[in-house]
Amino acid sequence: HTCAEEELEQRHRQLTSTLIAARLCSILKEQPNMKVNSIIEITEKLFHYKIKYGKAWRAKQRAWKMIYGDWEEAYEKLPALFNAMKAANPGMHYEYIPKPDEWRNGRQIFFRAFWCFPQSVEAFRHCRPVFSIDGTFLLGKYMGTLLIAIACDANNTLVPLAFALVERENKDSWGWFLRLVRRHVVGPSREVCVISDRHQGILSAVEEQIPGYPPLHHRWCTRHLAENLFKKDGDKDNFALFELVARQLEVQLFEEKFEQLKTATNEQGRSWLRGLLRHREKWTRAYDEAGWRYSFQTSNMAESFNSVLKGIRGMPVNAIVEFTFTKLVAMFNSKHEDAVKLQNNGDLLPSKPAEHLNDAKGWARTHEVRLFDLSTGKYEVTERGGTTSDGEVRPPRKYVVLLSNFSCTCGRPRQYHFPCSHYIAAARHRIFSYIRSIPPEFTLDKLVQTWSPRFEPFLDEGQWPPYTGPVYIADRACRWDKRGSRKRSRHGMAMDQISGRTKRGRERPFVEEPDRACPVVHGKLSTTAPRRLSCLNWTMLLRLSRHSLVRRGSAVLRHGTLQAWMLLGCTYKICGLSECA
Repeated sequence: HTCAEEELEQRHRQLTSTLIAARLCSILKEQPNMKVNSIIEITEKLFHYKIKYGKAWRAKQRAWKMIYGDWEEAYEKLPALFNAMKAANPGMHYEYIPKPDEWRNGRQIFFRAFWCFPQSVEAFRHCRPVFSIDGTFLLGKYMGTLLIAIACDANNTLVPLAFALVERENKDSWGWFLRLVRRHVVGPSREVCVISDRHQGILSAVEEQIPGYPPLHHRWCTRHLAENLFKKDGDKDNFALFELVARQLEVQLFEEKFEQLKTATNEQGRSWLRGLLRHREKWTRAYDEAGWRYSFQTSNMAESFNSVLKGIRGMPVNAIVEFTFTKLVAMFNSKHEDAVKLQNNGDLLPSKPAEHLNDAKGWARTHEVRLFDLSTGKYEVTERGGTTSDGEVRPPRKYVVLLSNFSCTCGRPRQYHFPCSHYIAAARHRIFSYIRSIPPEFTLDKLVQTWSPRFEPFLDEGQWPPYTGPVYIADRACRWDKRGSRKRSRHGMAMDQISGRTKRGRERPFVEEPDRACPVVHGKLSTTAPRRLSCLNWTMLLRLSRHSLVRRGSAVLRHGTLQAWMLLGCTYKICGLSECA
């Protein structure tokens, strides 16, 4: 044939997704969140043939089924898995509850599950008393939401605390989750702060009082609030200005910046800001007298760990539980090893607190100190003025430091619970050890203790202890209607526009939208049309080339200038293509 293609399409019928899944089971067992593109690359190395994305995706689904069982079986295997984990790790707590008053074929339906490991509970005792909560939806065969509570160690590394599988984020599910976190993770003798967005379910749950337990101190994520303001006025500059207002440590500076923000926004934005003033302590540092936030301004703790879970949200629920266990085992081992190395070097503080302390010590050398009361350690510290890198001229400013109370009128010791440069300057004048004022949660000893607990393996299913408790079946009402993988593209957010992204997810300032059709003049494509054709146009031309295109010898469609004429509405001719001899 003179019109044969240079490269023929081939289908490897023997290389099925089932065969690929059988070969990749051991790999996916160790890396359950492996991406489909990685499976394509591994398959090409093993079989010297590049499979399509769809076959790789089906191979991943079949491999999961071989490892973890069917999607419906996953819900029924959960209690036996929890029981095996608890038998190997005494102190683990889990909840496995059915849907109230609902049965199918004489069996109860799964509703929710909660689990936390004693190693995480012990680790949180050595962390700062603040954690973040968030939820992420599942992408598998059944709908649902994974709730998480997460804290940070002395070096600002994430410490996962608790997990839950619920039907959705609402008032009831958040209240149930936070009650269990307070009882089994926090305990009755510790006051803690919770940072989150303003989901109505969370706002209601944090106000609940549990007898014998101290109240929760709720603080709002300022980045989510800034996004809400952007939705009101659409001004990108006000997004950054709001975050600056929320970070102000002094009341006077807060009021000045807040007035500037009210002037910059529109009437809708001002009305929204007036509503926030009723709860100033929940989003401003200037009015947070106890400094419950520490150094955390947003709920990025939980959202950062959500990115780790992104690859497993499409897995069966028992695989999700196993992944949280194996992830924690790896984290506790690696982080403990790193902390011990620092401790053996003789360091007192981890790298992040040490960096902040060194910066403060450097600034302290530029301050002027004057003693006012020797008995209480009261000093006046003058901070020199100057011009910032942004061109802002700052006049000299005076602060009052009390060494005995670990306080400074700049507000940093109160908010961050860490010495500021003014406090260090006064302590040097007094020959006072400011290191003793640093809370133990920032020290390297606490970092080592955070990651010291060890997990015990729960072995394979054949060696699990017998489980005789209740077993619940999957809820068919939560099953997705459509087959195949769920849509994983994230929803557009106001923050995407802040960072310069368009609705297509990236900046394209000089490129036309790909789905824009070429201009048509008198029934034919204009030769002055843009040379960049969309995927839709390329697909249409390729399909037509297989049927009614007039070819020149064995011409092959390549990138180049395209001209097409419409003949009788059904016949097309493409010319100007790269020709082959």
